[in-house]
Formats: sequence, structure tokens, C-alpha cells
Amino acid sequence: MRNKIKHYSFDLWLTLIRSNPEFKKERIRHFTLKYNSCNKSEFEIKVIFETVDKMCNAINQKTGGNICTDEMYLMTLYLINEGNFEIQNFELNKLKLEMEYLFFKYPPVPIYESILNELIELKKRTKATFNISSNTAFIDGKLLRILLNNIGFAPLFEFQIYSDEIGFSKPNLAFYSKMYSEVELLHKQLNRIEIAHIGDNIIADIEGAKSFGINAIDINKYKIREIIE
Repeated sequence: MRNKIKHYSFDLWLTLIRSNPEFKKERIRHFTLKYNSCNKSEFEIKVIFETVDKMCNAINQKTGGNICTDEMYLMTLYLINEGNFEIQNFELNKLKLEMEYLFFKYPPVPIYESILNELIELKKRTKATFNISSNTAFIDGKLLRILLNNIGFAPLFEFQIYSDEIGFSKPNLAFYSKMYSEVELLHKQLNRIEIAHIGDNIIADIEGAKSFGINAIDINKYKIREIIE
């Protein structure tokens, strides 16, 4: 397949990068100490974060829309404080700056050590163009763009698409249509079968890409180095 592909679209989380465990620990500790009027335990707050994350992800996949970072944090705060929470008076921007600080203090790391070199080799051998196609949750696209620049990934990608910035989430075909329209600016008369999307999520990445008519590569089954070979 590699010789036929002229553009690769990449999911981000659990495809190219993974969370720093210390970030989630510190985030839970921060909420426990600062935003916890009901004195919930760190374990209870951890469960709330996981619940909101899974729920919003499931909703986004079902509706194709995007529940933004602000809404997710407000849901989390509401649940932690059992409804005893004044949304209108809450300083959301202050909280987001606190989380931004923690994010860059404990940044995500490459999914495995050699992946950057493998991406460089894939681009060199295929001469294909690359992009990021990522759904977002508690971390928005603005921060992810900075992160990818910081860890040396950004120069490999001609463009990046994040669900919070366009209002659509994978597997919504509108998301893939947006990606395809950007690819058409890079290539003239590119067929969909000349594009491959690589991701870890069966619904959002694999089924979504196939429904749009492009190739889908399950990163759970193939490493980047195996695609090169």
C-alpha cells in the first residue's frame, strides 16, 4: 500500500503521543486541594475525570459534534461539588491557565521512543505529505500545536486539524471532509484511495476513515516501522 499513498493523516493520542502519568496525578491533586467543597478523595475525583472524559468522547463519536474543553471542566467541577457550584461566577480562564502550566510541566511523551525517527523515515521514503487529525478533550488544539513544536514533531506535518477548532469530531464525515479539502490544496487531483488515515480508535479512526472512502491503518496492529517496510 505504501507506494500508492501520497498523503498520511495521523490521529494523535495513543497513536503518536501518550499522556504523562504525572500530569493526571497532579491535576487530580490540584482539584482535590483547590476545587473540592465536598472533600472528595483523590480516587473519587480521578473517577469523575475518567467518567467525564469517557462520556464526552462517546457523545462526540455518536453526534459528530465537539464538547469543548471549557464544558468538560465545568462538568467535572459540577460533579466534584455535587451541584454546589456557581458556574456564572467561576474564573474558568484562571483554571485553564493552571492546567496549561501543569500540561507543560508534565507534557505528553511519544507513544514509543523511536516513533519520531520512523515518521521521518516514512516521509523520506514515500515523499508523502502528512497531517494531524485529532479529536480533543481536556487538552485543546492550541496547546497540542505548541506541544508538537516543542517535541520536534510539528515540522513533519503540513497541517493540523483539531475537533475543538472545527466543531466536528471523528468519525463525523465532516471532519474527514475538512481534512480532504486541505489535502486537495497540497495535491492536484488526488484520489481518496491515495490517502491513508492512521489511528488507534476503531470507531473514530478506522470506521470513520473507511466510511469516507480513504484507507485506514489500525496502529494497534501495525507500527510505523512496519508501514515503512
